Amino acid sequence: MTTTELLLDALEYYTVDPKNRRCVLGLSCRYHPSSISKEGTSEGCLIGRLLPEELALELDEKNLSIYTVFHHDDYIPLRKRVEKIDPVFNAGNAIFLSNCQTLHDSNIYWGKTGLTSEGKERLSRILNDYISKEDHKLFKKYYE
Repeated sequence: MTTTELLLDALEYYTVDPKNRRCVLGLSCRYHPSSISKEGTSEGCLIGRLLPEELALELDEKNLSIYTVFHHDDYIPLRKRVEKIDPVFNAGNAIFLSNCQTLHDSNIYWGKTGLTSEGKERLSRILNDYISKEDHKLFKKYYE
């Protein structure tokens, strides 16, 4: 999976019924839907949807963010497990993943039918910082 594919997949999934599909509890997300009783309405948070169930639940139990896993040496064994899932999960992409997760987590970025104006602005910053210019056209329907 590429960064472009990850972001497109997330936008396609969460733009449909964001209130129920987003896996947010208070100000933060939960990686696995069972952590906040959303089984059947959500597949989990942006990162959690891509993780094996046991790993998503472990991150929830330990209250860890993907950023923490990649940037704190206390979690090297956990980081190695995450990195084996997909090439997109690596320390070089940690800030990109964290930015995508913030887009997913923050209520200010989501309305009833998709991204708010603030969400579109955040998406635009993510695109400019992490996605090749030639791929920006793939996201047009999300930020116009």
